[in-house]
Amino acid sequence: MATVVTTGTWVLPKVNASQFTVNNEHITWGAVADSVKSGYVFQGGPVPVRVDGTEFVLGTFTHHNFPIPPLPQDQFDVRLAVNVAFEEGTEIDFVLRFHHNETPNQGPRPEDLVDLPVVHPQQEVVTVDGAAYNVLITGFWQNHKHVHQFVSPEGKSNSADIYALLTPVPVKPILHISRVEAIGNASTGQSDEFVEILNRGAEPANISGWTLSADDAGQDFTFPPGTALEPGRRIRVHTNEVRPEDGGHSFGIGRPIWNNEGDTARLRDTNGNAVSVFAYGDHDPTASGK
Repeated sequence: MATVVTTGTWVLPKVNASQFTVNNEHITWGAVADSVKSGYVFQGGPVPVRVDGTEFVLGTFTHHNFPIPPLPQDQFDVRLAVNVAFEEGTEIDFVLRFHHNETPNQGPRPEDLVDLPVVHPQQEVVTVDGAAYNVLITGFWQNHKHVHQFVSPEGKSNSADIYALLTPVPVKPILHISRVEAIGNASTGQSDEFVEILNRGAEPANISGWTLSADDAGQDFTFPPGTALEPGRRIRVHTNEVRPEDGGHSFGIGRPIWNNEGDTARLRDTNGNAVSVFAYGDHDPTASGK
């Protein structure tokens, strides 16, 4: 199996640079002993590459949040330059910008906030085992969820993996239902249930007029005009919530849609052709006992 080697280099913020220290994959800050400074860490290294359209980890970002004296400026941006080196000699460089909010250590909300950057897809071509692939950086994942922000408790650490995938060249848009979250928050009528759709191809996909549906009648969602999904990007359609960070799509149905025991999600194009089908639970024919 082919591998890549990822390395990361932190760049000092433009403000209060004297408060910060960069040491290899670490950047730390705070007028305290080095062992208890707050900071960020990027851990890369040799990474096995997947060529079957499955995402793989490029590296891990960690926020160490320790109590420190107040900084002259409590909000700042920190940049991380990441290099991804493939065995055949191709290197890809991209820059991530993290926005940090160093909140007071005391009070009702002492947790620090870190806005994780949105990574723009890389349209680089690499060769793996003699075949050409596009490299797509797909974003940060934590506990099997795509995340955009950390809420880091004082005295603890918070980590997320940054993922990528390879798609053969040339490849048309490949729309794939990657996840169905059937168990939502019961107190909200499970309005936060969702279906996630991923573009695994190397070209943007115009899905205006496409439909997403569950098994029961009256549970259909049609994507509005102008809906496009870039390579390596994903959107979610919630049951009865509008979340701009996930694309802003909702069935607008005030009751649960997805059966906790099992159901089938279907994505159809404008001609009614089934582009992707996702069956889970007792609807999954590959499940144990089927």
